[in-house]
Amino acid sequence: SDSKSIAASSYSGILVHFHLETNRMSVRRGHRGPIACIVAGREPYQFFTGSNVGEVMEWDARVTDQRTQVIKPLYPEDNHASFTSLSYSPNGRFLLCGGRRYSLPGDPQAGCLFFYDTADFSRRRWDTPDSVDFCKFSPDGQQVLWRERSVSGEATARRRSFVWQDLK
Repeated sequence: SDSKSIAASSYSGILVHFHLETNRMSVRRGHRGPIACIVAGREPYQFFTGSNVGEVMEWDARVTDQRTQVIKPLYPEDNHASFTSLSYSPNGRFLLCGGRRYSLPGDPQAGCLFFYDTADFSRRRWDTPDSVDFCKFSPDGQQVLWRERSVSGEATARRRSFVWQDLK
């Protein structure tokens, strides 16, 4: 997450943190399912991971055993979410999570963008027609960019102005 460490995630839900200065490695647990994405936070010791079971977790590299700060699913149906992309806003306040949602077995998958305010952990969600496989804040933080991928594999890039108060 900073120039002195590397964080790597795994399908087993384990996060490995490599400390380059000390040549040490620490293994961290906390997710219930496979970790699909990771992003550095505002502080050099902070990072976030997203899983395919609708969890986003904030990690503190200074803490050995991380089992707190789990951002749980926003709505009951979000237990069927899978996060595939994370982005941290340039101002260090908002976390953007992109992925897909499953309504009921056999239903087509729809996409979603979740916005988390890391200051007060309030949350908002945008639904998208197709699964989101990439999302990012613009460098100035004024827009959100994402890519949706349909079941047939067709990709569509999208962009929208980002105003927290306008999110429902």
